[in-house]
Amino acid sequence: MILNREGTPANLQGLPDDWMPQPIGDAASVRKAISAAVPGVDWSDPAWGTYRGDGFSVEFNFQADGTVEGFALHIRGGGDPFPTIVALCARNDWAAVDYSTGELIDLEHPSRDSWAAFQQYRDKVAGTGAD
Repeated sequence: MILNREGTPANLQGLPDDWMPQPIGDAASVRKAISAAVPGVDWSDPAWGTYRGDGFSVEFNFQADGTVEGFALHIRGGGDPFPTIVALCARNDWAAVDYSTGELIDLEHPSRDSWAAFQQYRDKVAGTGAD
């Protein structure tokens, strides 16, 4: 999940039910900001941009119009998406949330532990990994 860094606590666990992130911007400007940080995103569907990296893909999912308060990243594949996530967030002063930990990803030293654990789980469930 990508949020505006301003006003976003380092740990999102235990936030009040009424907590809302600061808006990132209008949908058109968010698409432009993503494309500036990650050249090559396909915006054929303005609510679902797709980027193909080296061994992975990232889908950027938010509404086509209106104010964007945050958006989801759907990451697939076996490559390393962290340089893309770091570039996206660093350029735009955004925060990336690791939903498996509930914490923000450290953009200077991103841990790949939860990504590796997810890949192992995915491969086991899909029957493609080593036992």
